[in-house]
Amino acid sequence: MVPVEDLIEQRFDGLAKEVREGFAHLDKKIDDGIARVDRKIDDSVARVDKKIDQGLAQTDKKMDEGFRRVDKKMDEGFERVDKKIDGGLAQVDKKMDEGFKRVDKNFERVDKCFADVKTDTHKLRGDVTSLDRLLLKTSVGVALTFIGVTAHLLIAVAT
Repeated sequence: MVPVEDLIEQRFDGLAKEVREGFAHLDKKIDDGIARVDRKIDDSVARVDKKIDQGLAQTDKKMDEGFRRVDKKMDEGFERVDKKIDGGLAQVDKKMDEGFKRVDKNFERVDKCFADVKTDTHKLRGDVTSLDRLLLKTSVGVALTFIGVTAHLLIAVAT
């Protein structure tokens, strides 16, 4: 007969073995479950990455299209502005040409006036009387005033 203590010890050894096997079985199930969860997470991350890549590609495509439209609009706007500037410059050139023609005519008139004053001055030199001298001073004053007024008018027209 086997002593009771040995039987208890054998029973404890059997139970310990069953517990160890149970824990090993549970560890294996936990490891398998974690492996399955890891695979599912990896698959989900891969799907999300793919969706993100697709979304970024679509966004890039839409941005490129938008930039092309903006560039086209800018080019059209610049063309319109250039046309307006060219038209304005043509008007400015025309006005400047007309102004220069008027200035040239005024210079011709001034030159004629100088010639007239010179002629008048030569005629008046022959006369020595005080009246002649007074007339000479008056004529020169009028001519210089005319020249001054004409010069002011030319400056005003040019500006």
